[in-house]
Amino acid sequence: MNTATEKTKKYKSYPEYKDSGVDWLGDVPEHWEVRKLKYISDVRPSNVDKKSIEGELPVKLCNYIDVYSNDLITSGINFMSATASQSQIKRFSLKHGDVLITKDSEAWDDIAVPAYITENLQGVLCGYHLAHISPNQKHIYGNYLFRAFSSFPIRDQFCVAANGITRFGLSKNSISSGLFLVPPLDEQQAIAEFLDRRTGEIDDLIAKKEQVIELLKEKRTAIISHAVTKGLNPDAKMKDSGIDWLGKIPEHWEVKKLKRLASIIDGDRGNEYPNESDLVDEGVPFLSSKNIVNNKFDFSDLRYINIEKFQKLRRGKMRENDLVITVRGTIGSIGHFSQRGFKTAFINAQMMILRTCENLEPKFLYYIAIGDYWCAQIDICSYGTAQQQLSNEILANIFIACPLLEEQCDIVTFLDRETSKIDVLIAKVTEAIEKLKEYRTALISAAVTGKIMIF
Repeated sequence: MNTATEKTKKYKSYPEYKDSGVDWLGDVPEHWEVRKLKYISDVRPSNVDKKSIEGELPVKLCNYIDVYSNDLITSGINFMSATASQSQIKRFSLKHGDVLITKDSEAWDDIAVPAYITENLQGVLCGYHLAHISPNQKHIYGNYLFRAFSSFPIRDQFCVAANGITRFGLSKNSISSGLFLVPPLDEQQAIAEFLDRRTGEIDDLIAKKEQVIELLKEKRTAIISHAVTKGLNPDAKMKDSGIDWLGKIPEHWEVKKLKRLASIIDGDRGNEYPNESDLVDEGVPFLSSKNIVNNKFDFSDLRYINIEKFQKLRRGKMRENDLVITVRGTIGSIGHFSQRGFKTAFINAQMMILRTCENLEPKFLYYIAIGDYWCAQIDICSYGTAQQQLSNEILANIFIACPLLEEQCDIVTFLDRETSKIDVLIAKVTEAIEKLKEYRTALISAAVTGKIMIF
C-alpha cells in the first residue's frame, strides 16, 4: 500500500458494505447504488467546431485545453471565438452544474478528464473533442459527478473503452454506459463539499511548494550568471565589458565572439539525411530537441539510425564534451554531451553542435549558455514569426566573457558543487509535490467509491 493510500486510513469506513456486482468497484456502501451514466445524466458529445461559418451566430467555445488545464470552468477563462447554429447553442450552452469531459485525445490516459461548470456562462458552448454532461439533479449533483470522474477507478473504465491507435476517442454509448456509484443526494453534497475543502488545502500546499521551486531556480540562475560574468573573487578589479547586457567584468577577462572559441556545426542536410526507413531499434542515437529537457540530455525516448547510414553522413556527428543547442522552435535549450554509454550521436535539423577549442572549457561554455547574458543575446538576435530560429552567423557572433582556462575550470568546479546542492533541494520539493498529488487523487477516489466515510 502506498503512502497516499495509507493516509486515507485515518477516516472511518461505512458500517455496512455490499458486493457492487462490478469487479473493479468491489464492495460499496450498503445504501449506495451503481447506475449507468445515461440514467442519471444527459450525455451530449459536442459537434461545435472552432471554425467560423458565415450565417451562423457568434459564440465563445470552451475547448479541450480549457477542460484539460482547469478543474473549474469560470467566466475568467479566455474562451476562443467561433460560430454556431441556433440548435447547437440550445444544445451545448454551458450551465451551472454541468460537467465536461475530454472524449478524444492523442493519449488514452487523457480520456475523460473532467471539468465542472461553476456558473451559467451566457454565450459559451461546449467545443469539439468534448462531451457535455448535464446531471439530472433528481439523481446526482454536478459537483459530485465531477469528483467521481476525477477518481481513477471511475475514469479508468473510459480510458479502457476508448478506441484508436494514434488517436483515441469515446463514442456516446461508451460514455453513457459508464458506471457510477450514487449515494443519497445529501451525502453527495457532503462528499463534494468535503473534497472541495480538502483538495483546496492540498492545492494551496502544492502552489507554495511550486513557488519554492521557482525561487530555487532563480537562485540557481543568479549564482551561475554571477560566476560566469564576475568570477569567484569578490575583490577582483573590474572593467566595463563594452556590452550593455554584460556590464562590468574582471579586469583580466577578455570579451570574445564565440566563433573565436568554438566551431558551430549543423547536421548533414544532404541526400544522406536519415528518413523514417533508416530508423532502427539499436544503433547511433538520433537526437532531437525533445532529448534536451531543462538543459540536460534526456535519453529515455531515443531514436536510432543504423551504423551504415551514420558512416555516410558528413556533419552533425557528436563527440564527447560537445554542446548541443536547439536552433528552431524552442530555441536556446542546451545540453552537454558526456557519452552516457554512447560514443557519438547525430543531431537533427533543429539543433547545432558547439565544439570548443583548447582555450575554452566546454562546461564553462555550458554554464554561460544557461546564464542571463547569453539568453539576452539569443532573445535579441533570433528571427522568425511562426517559429523562432537561430543561424550559424547569430551563434558565431555571440559575445562571451572569458577568463584563462584554469579560472574557467575553477568556476566550473564551484558551479557543479553549488548547483548540485540546489538540484537536490528541488528534487526533494518535487517529490513532496508528487506525494501531495498522489494523496489528493487517493482521497478523491476513496471518497467517491465509498472506501471512507467523511462525516
